[in-house]
Amino acid sequence: MHLTLRQIQYFVAMVDAGSMTRAAEVLNVAPTGLSMQLKAIEDGFGVVLFKRHSRGVVPTEAGLAFLNHARWILRQVKVAELLLSPRAEPQRTLRLGLPPALIRLLGPGVLSCVAERMAGHSLQVYEGRSRDLERRLQAREIDIIVGYVEQGLAGLLVLPLAEDSLVFVEATRPGGATGPISIAEVLSTNMVFYGEKSVAWKALHTRALQDGLPVVEARQVESVDIWRHLICRGGYTSVTSVGAVIDEVERGEVSIRELGDRQIVLFIGLAIREDDAIELWAKAMLKVVTGLLDSQLPCARNHLRRGIDGA
Repeated sequence: MHLTLRQIQYFVAMVDAGSMTRAAEVLNVAPTGLSMQLKAIEDGFGVVLFKRHSRGVVPTEAGLAFLNHARWILRQVKVAELLLSPRAEPQRTLRLGLPPALIRLLGPGVLSCVAERMAGHSLQVYEGRSRDLERRLQAREIDIIVGYVEQGLAGLLVLPLAEDSLVFVEATRPGGATGPISIAEVLSTNMVFYGEKSVAWKALHTRALQDGLPVVEARQVESVDIWRHLICRGGYTSVTSVGAVIDEVERGEVSIRELGDRQIVLFIGLAIREDDAIELWAKAMLKVVTGLLDSQLPCARNHLRRGIDGA
């Protein structure tokens, strides 16, 4: 039994969509064709990739183990396609969108890298929620996003670049709890999130449903500064990327804990419009962003490690 690229694409689309019908719509194929390809993987390798329930499907342990490799394969294919499509272009001002969780990690570095490595191009950086940035990209108000971008958005090409594990964050207090915290414990705290469509809240909500846990409503604010202030002053907690609070962790204002039962992993992706994918600036930005993630994410994880260990 040998996997085909189509089977890998179908599997990832099924995970992202959460249902056979939605995945078939994204792929523009018949649900029966999608089902046959996934069944061929399961029968050929003797595994079960999905658990079916009334709301759709979720990956099994075997499916989750396969998912990381499948995404990596598709990412490499997209990168190869970009590198094989040279095309001349005029110099221009590029408009980059970053969510708050990444702007501290990537913002300063990407500005200097574009100035140094993309002669003639200039860069404008916009901060916003991932869903708002996606809408602006589709409306041609910005040119590129690096963030927690959804797959299957109309007219957009999304390249998964890296994984980002969410952490529990709360104000630092003497004698505060340390070590991993369960999802059930997290849901029992007084939580606040940045924006009504927070990617982190959506991921936590999905995990709670998968684990059969009761989901409580969380406070939502429209300012990332207010969100950080509410956590730092105490009384509120959150689940977020360590990059969103890395300065507060460094100053000792907040403490972070790993999610102990099962980590919640978000994928950082680079999104551009499909008609821009062959532009030279797109390839250059891909190299810049990939290099920054390779250097900055390990630094963020070191902060995470120190914060968890109390070093």
